[in-house]
Amino acid sequence: CKIIAIYLLSLQTERIPRMKIAILTSGILPVPAVLGGAVENLIDFYLEYNDIHQLHDITVYSCNHCDTKNHPAVKSKVNHYHYIDTTSIIAKIRKRLYLRRVGGREFHHYSIEYFIEQVLHHLRKQTYDMIIIENRPPFSLKVKKVSNAKIVYHIHNSKLSKESDYAEELYNAANLIICVSDYITNCVKSITPNDKKCITVHNGIDLRAFSPNEKNSICREALNLSEKD
Repeated sequence: CKIIAIYLLSLQTERIPRMKIAILTSGILPVPAVLGGAVENLIDFYLEYNDIHQLHDITVYSCNHCDTKNHPAVKSKVNHYHYIDTTSIIAKIRKRLYLRRVGGREFHHYSIEYFIEQVLHHLRKQTYDMIIIENRPPFSLKVKKVSNAKIVYHIHNSKLSKESDYAEELYNAANLIICVSDYITNCVKSITPNDKKCITVHNGIDLRAFSPNEKNSICREALNLSEKD
């Protein structure tokens, strides 16, 4: 059911050895997904897959939240969590100072740009084989200045296309672009007719949770439904 996990993480073959991977979240909601979020929950799914199968060494860069400290996922031996303080008084002051310095001339809201700037401080000290950027292709332009890792976009919306600012530069920065639908894949492919980077990997569901169970099926009569409804 966790198709994206299988595609990204089931690379433990004789051809591809165990890798050191970084995942850059959107900088809005924390991982583990204690506050919800579709992308954050999906990250949880493939981190769970990696924890079970012990495939790769993964570090997740996420904004902080007090409820993540005691979450069972953070005890993993192969998944690591590096938190960026974005909520304390000091962090809020620093974000405002950052805004005054850059003047709001970047891709995202200054709070998100502050997040990636703090992530870069840590990336400079690390060596990764692959960096997966969740839904923020513009992060790559800064990441490439501090890391030689292969860059993978995991895109969940249609904001990267030929209409995007710096479209070709963002496209060229990625080694692989994974999109969650054919529509989004086609948006990205509009940047170049010779695309060889894009692939569609649909989000999966847990079939064990959503498969029908005939023995415990709900009685239609109890819901005032006839057999024809």
